[in-house]
Amino acid sequence: MQKISSPKELGNFIRNFRKKEGLTQEELTDLVFASRRFLIDLERGKETAQIGKIFTIFEGLGITMHLSTRKDDGA
Repeated sequence: MQKISSPKELGNFIRNFRKKEGLTQEELTDLVFASRRFLIDLERGKETAQIGKIFTIFEGLGITMHLSTRKDDGA
């Protein structure tokens, strides 16, 4: 599990995971019917990326998101 605290960290996670899975940006966007521009912006950490489209990318990559509170983290 990885802690993600910013759009930039989320973008890096998605990029690294996509590459680990051996997918190009074009292959992933074809798979989930998203625009390549959206994926480029997301991987660069665009702060205004649409949450629904982010979940579409997650689904295409097989990523499940789990949330916790600071209290859960012991902070």
